[in-house]
Amino acid sequence: MNIKEDYQDLFKGKELPFFRYKPESAFSWSAGLGIQKQVKRNPGVKAYVSYFDSNNDFTVDVIDQINSDGNYTFKNQGSEKVKFNHITFGLGLTAFLW
Repeated sequence: MNIKEDYQDLFKGKELPFFRYKPESAFSWSAGLGIQKQVKRNPGVKAYVSYFDSNNDFTVDVIDQINSDGNYTFKNQGSEKVKFNHITFGLGLTAFLW
């Protein structure tokens, strides 16, 4: 969170760490499919699609108070599950070397 210039000396910085998070280890997987066509002797064109899936757990701490020394005290808010899933499409140019 950005802090106005008037209050930056009070908070000893330009930003206030409203919360912090720590990711836990997670299982992920991906799969893809592609097709390639040789256009002439050496160049080729490729089309592909790829899918990635991962469900991550994050431990979330939210700022609770700021003491007179400017140190932050955080309060644990528990765990949050976040899905990082995406699909990718693309084209590629390849060169066959022979």
